[in-house]
Amino acid sequence: MIQTIKNKNVTLEIDSLGAEALHFTCKGINYLRERDEVWDRTAPILFPIVGRLKDGYAFYDGKKITLGVHGFAAHREFKVVDKKENEITLYDKYDDDTLNIYPFKYELYVTYKLNKKSYDTIIKVKNIDSVSYKYNIGGHPGIVCPLFKGEEFNDYHIKFNKKETFPSPSIVNASMLDFDHPSFEFINIDRIDLDYKYFLVDAIVNRNLKSDVICLLNNDNYGIKFTYNGFNTIAFWTRPGAKYLCFEPWHGYADLYDTNQDFLTKPDLIEIKPGEEKEVSFNIEIV
Repeated sequence: MIQTIKNKNVTLEIDSLGAEALHFTCKGINYLRERDEVWDRTAPILFPIVGRLKDGYAFYDGKKITLGVHGFAAHREFKVVDKKENEITLYDKYDDDTLNIYPFKYELYVTYKLNKKSYDTIIKVKNIDSVSYKYNIGGHPGIVCPLFKGEEFNDYHIKFNKKETFPSPSIVNASMLDFDHPSFEFINIDRIDLDYKYFLVDAIVNRNLKSDVICLLNNDNYGIKFTYNGFNTIAFWTRPGAKYLCFEPWHGYADLYDTNQDFLTKPDLIEIKPGEEKEVSFNIEIV
């Protein structure tokens, strides 16, 4: 079911399937990509993993767990538990289906909140199990690019508010990451001019993120400003020729090429204790 929240400046539509933002509009312009037959998502929530497990499975404390790319949250029907004109919270809880592939009891809350010309995505995980466990969490909003008529994808650039140096991994063995042999290396940069060549392999991935503000801007500095809390990796992804760019804040990422497939050795796992709640968030602002 589609839910809508709005204020005098912007409107946000959310699909209860996956608690996924669908349209973010201001003055008749939609800033989130339209779903299509190539990719039927707009801004999925990534839980309890980010990316892929090698061969689709891992061992968790001796138990084999099988999870598809980016986990299962995007395929779950969420319930609306609170709604105001400019804010909504959706909720999902473990069941037999999730326990069969990820043997832990969770509650997952996704809140969308409108500000003047922006929206917050707030993701909260609550452990309602009797044991501690670990997970990854992430977002995946696809931003329309180019935004305006007469523009091209390469009229846009990514702007960091701090200098960044990082290797962006190559991809081996069906989406396993190899930072030891990067596809590209970015040295002391605060800007990446968009070019589809970066996405022939897959994504630009920065796992040593310093910036806390990242913008997608055209030549006149119009676009979006992205801020976040609780994430330490950012990926940028599109398909060559597509008219969007995904901003992907992550805590965790796909398996490394040399993984031993022990889930507990995955980098950047978040541990959550019984009764504990943990929250991450990001904001997309029109500029």
